Amino acid sequence: MDALVSQFLDHVTLECGLSENTRKAYESDLRSFIQALKISKIRSINKVSRKHILDYLTGERERGLSVSSVSRRLVSIKIFFRYLQDEALLDRNITEVMDSPKLWRLLPAT
Repeated sequence: MDALVSQFLDHVTLECGLSENTRKAYESDLRSFIQALKISKIRSINKVSRKHILDYLTGERERGLSVSSVSRRLVSIKIFFRYLQDEALLDRNITEVMDSPKLWRLLPAT
């Protein structure tokens, strides 16, 4: 799975032209996610379920990550899975129907 993350990072850097900071954010998010999968003994990206993703995100929130950071991690995972499906490296994209957590919108004082 580490090789798939590396392929994805090369893709977003070279073909999509994303900034170095965006690449680093994706890398950090995805390496953390892959590490959590390894701890759960998930060795194939095709064995990942929505429950694995939700458990990971819930665990990150319980560790004290802000809602916006958890939301960014979900976006990173969703973009990664979309890339894998587009490249025919994934049987099906289980993240298609997953919504990002709603963030509080602060209204300006009047």
